[in-house]
Amino acid sequence: MKGQVRGLALELLRQDCVDCLVVADEYEGVDFDPEHLKLIDKSEKACRAYDDALHKGAR
Repeated sequence: MKGQVRGLALELLRQDCVDCLVVADEYEGVDFDPEHLKLIDKSEKACRAYDDALHKGAR
């Protein structure tokens, strides 16, 4: 059961990472304005959380 919960948690983190990247990529305002930078920062944090969780399990 623990493995299933971990797998689900990893999938949710991965999906959050992908969703944030898509939103930042599809931003239609001026590149690198404050709102765009905020979206980029959010995607970096989401993907870092996924990466950290993924590598923690590999140890």
